[in-house]
Amino acid sequence: PAGDDARALLAAARSAVAPRDLLLLTDGGAGHARTGAIAPFTAPLTARAGRATAYVCVEGACHAPTHDPNALAADLGRP
Repeated sequence: PAGDDARALLAAARSAVAPRDLLLLTDGGAGHARTGAIAPFTAPLTARAGRATAYVCVEGACHAPTHDPNALAADLGRP
């Protein structure tokens, strides 16, 4: 979570997230297990290729995962 790639995704999310949005962060380890216990749909949403990975989920469906902060910001801007 402290890596440059994670910080870049978080900055992109913060710049594009709307008040009604929910942002969940996990560390891929014990934090991921705790988040999965609270929000079970997050259990299969893991980091890809050993990099920080963002998922945007809307009304029960998740878009393709991304490592790109610009793609994340664009994805969050979707209606």
